[in-house]
Amino acid sequence: MPRLGLGLGLTMGNILGVSLASTLADLYVARVATIPDFVVPSYARVVAGYEALINAYATGTKAAFETATAFFADPSVSGYVLGTGTGLTAGAACARVGNMAWLDDNSRDLVQATPLLQPWLLVHSGTNYVAMPTIATNSITSNTAVTWDPVTQILEVVARVQPSIQNASGNWDNITNQNTLFGLQISNTTTTKTIRVNASTAATASTAYTPSTTVPHFIKVNLNLSQIEYYWSADGITYTAIGTSALPTYGTTGTLTIGGTSNTIANSFYAYSITYSVAGTIVRNFNPALYNASVSQTTFTASTGEVYTLNVGTASTGFKAAFVDRTIMQGDGVNSRLTSGALTSRQFFTRYAALNPLNLIGPQYIIDGNPIEKHLLWKQGANIGFYNDANLIVTPTANRSSLFTGDYNNASSKFRINAGADNTGTTGTGTSTIVNIFTAGNGIVAANAIVNTLIDTGAGVINTDAQKTAIYNYIRSINNNAF
Repeated sequence: MPRLGLGLGLTMGNILGVSLASTLADLYVARVATIPDFVVPSYARVVAGYEALINAYATGTKAAFETATAFFADPSVSGYVLGTGTGLTAGAACARVGNMAWLDDNSRDLVQATPLLQPWLLVHSGTNYVAMPTIATNSITSNTAVTWDPVTQILEVVARVQPSIQNASGNWDNITNQNTLFGLQISNTTTTKTIRVNASTAATASTAYTPSTTVPHFIKVNLNLSQIEYYWSADGITYTAIGTSALPTYGTTGTLTIGGTSNTIANSFYAYSITYSVAGTIVRNFNPALYNASVSQTTFTASTGEVYTLNVGTASTGFKAAFVDRTIMQGDGVNSRLTSGALTSRQFFTRYAALNPLNLIGPQYIIDGNPIEKHLLWKQGANIGFYNDANLIVTPTANRSSLFTGDYNNASSKFRINAGADNTGTTGTGTSTIVNIFTAGNGIVAANAIVNTLIDTGAGVINTDAQKTAIYNYIRSINNNAF
C-alpha cells in the first residue's frame, strides 16, 4: 500500500470536475499502491491536481483526460519512492516519481534503480528547512553581527539540525560560523555525533550521542567565562548534558553564517537561535518557517530583524543549497537521472516545466526525449533553450524557480517564462516516446538543476492561451507562488 499523507482543503471547482477528479485520483492511488514504498504526500493534492487539469481542458471523461495529458509528475503531488542513494544522497535519493497521466500502467513513471544515479530528493514534511550540501560557497549568511560580553553575559546557542547519514569521515562540519566569535561544529561517525565550539582555536569536543537518523534533533551550547557546556535533545524540551570544555581563544563579535565552505557532509538546518542568558530573550533567530517564496526565493527576514540570504555554489556540477518549502528533486550535473517508460509517440504538444536552472552554465540538458535532443529543454549559457531539431530561447534569472511553458509545434512554436510574452518561431518536427530528466536521452550532458513539476499535453494537443493561464495558476500554487 502507498503511504498517504493527510491533506484537507480540496479545491472546489465545477461539480463534474470534482467528481471526475476524485474518480481519477482513486484510480491513480490504486495503481501506485502496487509499487513498494510509494509515498502519496496528500490524497487531496492528487484530487486537486486532476481537477485543475480537467477544468483547464474542459474534459468530462477519463478517456478525454488521457488524450489531453501525456505526463504529469511532481513529487509533492504525484508522490515518490525514496531510493537508497549513495554519498550525499544516502537516505535522501529519488528512485521514482509517479506520472499521474497514466492511471493503469506503472511503466510510465520516472524511475532510477541505480543508487549512484538517483537525484537528491528533499522531502518536505510540513516544516521548512535549508538543505546544505558539501560544495564550496553554499551557505546562509545574515546581515547583522552578534556581539558578546563574556563578563556579563552567558551566550546560549540552540540549533535544530539533521545531518545526513554517511560513513565516518573524521571531519568537522560547520553548523554555524561567526568569524572569530565562535563557530558551532558537528562531526558524524555513521549514526554517532559529537559537537564542539571552534573559534580562533577549537574547544574540546562533547561526548558522543546518537540521535534519530530520520528526525531532526536539537543541540545546545552555553558559553561563559569559565567553561562551555554541551547538550542535546530529541524534542527541544528535555536536554541531556554531553560534556564541558574550557573556552578556546575567541573574539567578541561576528556575523552569522549557517553552513560553510569547509563542510564535507550534507546537513539540513531547521532552526538556530542565540540568547545572552540561559533561556533568555532571543536576539538572533534563524527560522526558515518565515521563508516565503512569493516574497523572495533567496532571503527571509527573521522575527528578530536580521535578513538571511541563501548563497549557492558557483560550480557547474555538484548539489546546491536550497530552501525546502515543498518536496523537490535536484540533479547534480554529473550523473543524476530519471527516465520514463515508453509513452505514445508524440511530435507536437505543450510542455509546462517548473524548475530552477541554478547556475546558467551550459550546455546542460534538463529535460530530453529519446532519441537524444528531441523535445529538449536545456541550459545554454545565459539562456534556456526549447529544442526539437530547431531552437527557441528565453533568458531567465539564475538560481530562481520559474515556469517554462512552450509549444513544440514546428513553425508555430512558442516559448515563455511564467506569464510573460511568448517568443515565437520554429522548434522542428522531431518525435519522442520517453522523458528523461537531468540528462540527455543517452544519459550524458547532465544538468545541475531543480525540477519540481512537469506536465506535457497529449500527442497533437496544443493548449490555448486561456488553458495555459489556468495551468500556470495551478502550477504556481503548488510551487508556493514562487513565480
